[in-house]
Amino acid sequence: MDLNFFFFRDNHQKEIDIIIEDGQKIKACEIKASKTINPVFTKGLKYWEDLTGHLRENQFIIYGGEENSRRKGFLYCSWKNCYSIIKN
Repeated sequence: MDLNFFFFRDNHQKEIDIIIEDGQKIKACEIKASKTINPVFTKGLKYWEDLTGHLRENQFIIYGGEENSRRKGFLYCSWKNCYSIIKN
């Protein structure tokens, strides 16, 4: 598996923490230290989606909590399970 990792920031200071390029698939990940899920975490990913048209199913929030869940199309993934994002 040949993966490339990048970050994204534009001239409006909008950013994505990690962009993973896996062949034809591009995944966008935000990393948050919080142990609780907060909808505000998706702000940068929504901007990315509007800018690029990439599918929400390939956008993730890695956070400090225990639960993995999908909310409004975004996957919230515990940092303990974040490898599953990369390998899938």
